[in-house]
Amino acid sequence: MENLFTGTNTKDAIGTISGEILPDFSKGFASDLRQLGAIGVRPKININSPGGSVFAGFEIIDAMIDTEVDTHIMGMAFSMGGIISQFGKHRTANDFSMLMIHAASGGQKELVEKMNDQLKNILESRSHLSRKQLDDIFNNSKDVFFDSSEMLELGLIDEIINTDVKITNFDNTENVSKLYEIYNSALDELDKNISEKNGGGIQTSFFETSKPVNTNIRIDKYTMDEQFKEVKAHLQLDSSDTSKEVLNSLKVRDKEFSELKATLKDKDEKIEGLEKNISSMNEQKAVDLVNKAKEDGKISADAVEHFTAFAKSNYEGCKKAIEGITAEAKRESILDNVSKTVTLSSDDKILEKGYANLAANEPEVLKLVSEENPDLFNKLIDNHNKTK
Repeated sequence: MENLFTGTNTKDAIGTISGEILPDFSKGFASDLRQLGAIGVRPKININSPGGSVFAGFEIIDAMIDTEVDTHIMGMAFSMGGIISQFGKHRTANDFSMLMIHAASGGQKELVEKMNDQLKNILESRSHLSRKQLDDIFNNSKDVFFDSSEMLELGLIDEIINTDVKITNFDNTENVSKLYEIYNSALDELDKNISEKNGGGIQTSFFETSKPVNTNIRIDKYTMDEQFKEVKAHLQLDSSDTSKEVLNSLKVRDKEFSELKATLKDKDEKIEGLEKNISSMNEQKAVDLVNKAKEDGKISADAVEHFTAFAKSNYEGCKKAIEGITAEAKRESILDNVSKTVTLSSDDKILEKGYANLAANEPEVLKLVSEENPDLFNKLIDNHNKTK
């Protein structure tokens, strides 16, 4: 099947939906859209259509959801053509263009009601039309038309493209085929005006496909094939694999990446939990050390808070200090001697020796300071924490 997109290169890929939207056309159009999306191209879709099959339209919409595209209403975007226009990332329309929406009809009643609900959901989510307004439109079973200004005001497009073309002969025209002919003529005039502005016969890349006479327009096949080969090679796929197989491979890789991401998140959470448990265990270990020293009569109740802070910051240093403190039974005679030393030493001298030094070499002095001079002991702790 011929590719339905064209442009000077794949980055300028432009496709046209003109005439009635039928299954045979939509299948090939959707396939080309996905192929362009697989190589990272953002195409533009020009629309000049009176509508067509809802199912064929949804086939194109499904491909548009998978591929980032822009839409441009060249002339008429009626019925399913208007719905398709809503799925562009950036939606534009010529100033003389028109959009029409109405309720789906024909077929099984329940199915038609579900299709109309889907159409209302689409329009409600992509425009400023309220659910009540849409219910009124769909329940009245009438064709409701919007010109470019109304489209912009109601959020059905994002930008109006100004032209020098005016349409004045369709006010009383109800025949869709006649309207289509009128818009074809308007587009011929627009194409001619642009050609003249560009030096006579030289068209810009945007309007290379603007005339809705032929939808089977070729793309730069060599460029696309070469890029598609590079994609296959990068994915380590066979060169004969189709675009569908490439997309399936990408979906598998996306799934694997999502699973890996979830696994890493789970592991991070477990590591964080372990770190919290270790921190909690270390704190409890410090508390147990100090409580044991208190039970053994090595430190008083008043000194528990200070020793606990020391144990949490330097467990081994605190343990060594506590081990050097004599139990209560031998405490009095030793502390008498220590008391003399402390009494003869100024506060500055004690501070100069420092907490760690006293804990390691003179634990009895440290013990006495904690009991007899809590303020000095607190200064020792503060200085020790500052030098850590």
